Amino acid sequence: MPKLPNNIHPSHRVVSVARDGRTFVCGDLHGCYDELWQEMHQAGFDRARDHLIVLGDLTDRGIKNYECVKLLAEPWFHSVLGNHDEMMLNAVNPRSDKHFWRVNGGGWFDLLSEEQQEEVQYLCDRFVERLPLSMTLLLPDGSHIGLMHADAPTDWHAAVEGHQPRMETLWGRRRIKDKDQTSVANVDLVLVGHTSNNAILRLGNVIYLDTGAGFRNGRLTMVEIGQSLEELEANLQQRIELDRSCNFLPFTYEPIGDYETG
Repeated sequence: MPKLPNNIHPSHRVVSVARDGRTFVCGDLHGCYDELWQEMHQAGFDRARDHLIVLGDLTDRGIKNYECVKLLAEPWFHSVLGNHDEMMLNAVNPRSDKHFWRVNGGGWFDLLSEEQQEEVQYLCDRFVERLPLSMTLLLPDGSHIGLMHADAPTDWHAAVEGHQPRMETLWGRRRIKDKDQTSVANVDLVLVGHTSNNAILRLGNVIYLDTGAGFRNGRLTMVEIGQSLEELEANLQQRIELDRSCNFLPFTYEPIGDYETG
């Protein structure tokens, strides 16, 4: 059974999964606000008892980015930091250069009213600035589930202790490019987003949940964690089989949001 090191870095958060409610994890959100509510409705999500954790990238590419940022103020909504979240955080200051963010889908911010822009700035200062780079979920059966946005380290303790390079955590794709099946040490399972795939992908004990939300023909994937590793594995397999039966069209790398980029 994995054990946490004594030195837990401030960029990492450890959360015990409650028994009296359900915990769900969702791949990159990318402005897909309506799709998220549809997933929650289908799952019977109870905002008074249940919790949702997003694997980063709340905005860009999709249609309702402003609404997705506002979710950070909800007590049931949680997220790790993604590279698009960091781009937003760096760009929302009125004196900042927003070109790099626009190129990557941040043009929606220019279409907001001045009041809405100020609200996004406040939410960035109040919430995005404090998002963890990674999380460990402690399940009642003793299992440890790691959550982060991009590339998982070879040893989960690198994330917990803050030794993993920030660029790798937010932007990395080495594991998926190399098709590396080596399991991450000191953790049972790691759920990541960042790299879009047409279906849930597994490499070793790393699960990729980004299924192209925000792209044409893409979709959002949300999975219940459950109370044990066995239950999580069963929920993942059930989602994989359900998606396979739906015969989804392959997504294309074309954002669904109608706003300027570049």
